[in-house]
Amino acid sequence: VRREGLDEVERPSPERARVLDDLVTAARDLEVGWLVVAPGSAVAGRALADTLIRATTGVNVVAIGRHQELIKNPGAQEVLQPGDRVAVIGTPAQVADAEHYFSKFD
Repeated sequence: VRREGLDEVERPSPERARVLDDLVTAARDLEVGWLVVAPGSAVAGRALADTLIRATTGVNVVAIGRHQELIKNPGAQEVLQPGDRVAVIGTPAQVADAEHYFSKFD
């Protein structure tokens, strides 16, 4: 609890503390990466569902930075545009696979 920056007054219930501990434990094996959609990239101009990024690399897309906007938890029909910064989460190997996937060009 202290490690997470909570003081004694904000101490979670035992059940919530267990859930938080499980989340911290699970997150140890995860990495967040930011990938840029390059012009001409195989993913540019395609909906997330059509990129097959989850099926191909195992990562989940959790956000897209576009211009001054942050699209949180984008839907499957969100179209990736050149210049988008795409936040992905997965194991280090999955994030590396996604980086390679994003670097492919049509």
